[in-house]
Amino acid sequence: MSIARAGSGLALLVLLWGAASPLVGQVAAPGVDEVPTRGAVSRLGVAYIDVRSGQPTPALELTYYGLAPRFRRASTVSGLVASARGEFYLYGGLELRFPLPHGIAAIPSVSAGVYEEGAGLDLGHPLEFRSALLMELSVSSRIRVSAVFFHLSNAGLGERNPGTEGVGLGVSFAPEDAILNRIL
Repeated sequence: MSIARAGSGLALLVLLWGAASPLVGQVAAPGVDEVPTRGAVSRLGVAYIDVRSGQPTPALELTYYGLAPRFRRASTVSGLVASARGEFYLYGGLELRFPLPHGIAAIPSVSAGVYEEGAGLDLGHPLEFRSALLMELSVSSRIRVSAVFFHLSNAGLGERNPGTEGVGLGVSFAPEDAILNRIL
């Protein structure tokens, strides 16, 4: 990875962190805008990988938010994306939650993880970085629906760095109702 790319990524993370600082200490009104602060929130979704190619591959995505304690507005995110072509991506990173009006939240995240191509796309290196933007809508105090856009890239670690994009839809469950939290 070049120093310029690493610097750009670090600058973006600092910018996002700085943008979240004015929100520290603010408390949302109880109800659908409330963000769970204890326990993991699980998200189950369907996605399409490699949407740029015109031949996207369907995939399932399982994500956990907040496995570690929150620090300011930052929280941990970890997940697994597995496609119909045998590709999988296991990742972990940080996310920032920006509450918006009407029970909507914008959640950018950055992660690093291990990618296995299976019979799918060769991304040039087993270590891949994910940048994502999740838009989430509260339908109750415990259930949220979301749409996500993400980009995977090896940041120049491999000889090839084709990168890829994905889009998806999902449902998140707060700890009290999380069927996935009970099973896993």
